Amino acid sequence: MKRFRFRLERVQRVRVIEEEVARAALQTAQARARGADALAKDAQAEVEGARDELRGLLAGGAVDPGAVLWRQALLDRLRQRSEALRRQAVKLERAATRELELWQVAVRERDALERLEERRRADHAVAAERRANAELDEIAGVRAAARTREDTSRAAELAGDEA
Repeated sequence: MKRFRFRLERVQRVRVIEEEVARAALQTAQARARGADALAKDAQAEVEGARDELRGLLAGGAVDPGAVLWRQALLDRLRQRSEALRRQAVKLERAATRELELWQVAVRERDALERLEERRRADHAVAAERRANAELDEIAGVRAAARTREDTSRAAELAGDEA
């Protein structure tokens, strides 16, 4: 019996490698997105803190216009930085989503080849079993024919001895 050999084995190995590369790219993209999101949240917390400080300064009795302007300018810079970090986080989240889609495609392609290999392996096993059964049937037929010839020749000998 021939040993099973999947003709698309090389393609299958390539698909496995592609899936691993896609998974690694996805993990990297997700890590970057999480990092950017954390930075954006930290920046937003800084904005909130600066806002609270400005409110506290304005709620106090005597207001120093220079300090208020300085705090307002600081708040504006922090808000711009926070918005830029939020945009970057959104951009990286979209990139992670694209990497997820690419990884899912790679998984589907790898799985399709694995299912194809399983079907081919099952077909090979069925064909091998059929060949083995055909060989057994042939051997049984040859033995049965030999016994029939043997029985016929014995019967002829016995009939010849009686005559």
